[in-house]
Amino acid sequence: MGSQFRDLDAVHADDLDNLLLKVGLIKQFKGGTLKCKFCHDVVTADNIYSVIKDSGQYKVVCEKAGCVSQLMQFVATRKPKVD
Repeated sequence: MGSQFRDLDAVHADDLDNLLLKVGLIKQFKGGTLKCKFCHDVVTADNIYSVIKDSGQYKVVCEKAGCVSQLMQFVATRKPKVD
């Protein structure tokens, strides 16, 4: 079986606020109302795992094992980009 590779964008913790500002989530994040796409717990700087785009909107995922697992399934089922 062949391997499949996907691009991975990473953000340093120091740049997290800038990313959340760019994608329109900073107000919710700073206000403590930004919730994980999967478990709906509040996401903070201490538990954020990922920022993803879902149906045209940016969402966040917390670091809980179950949420990370669901994220991997979500990513695996998305159609690959066509260059």
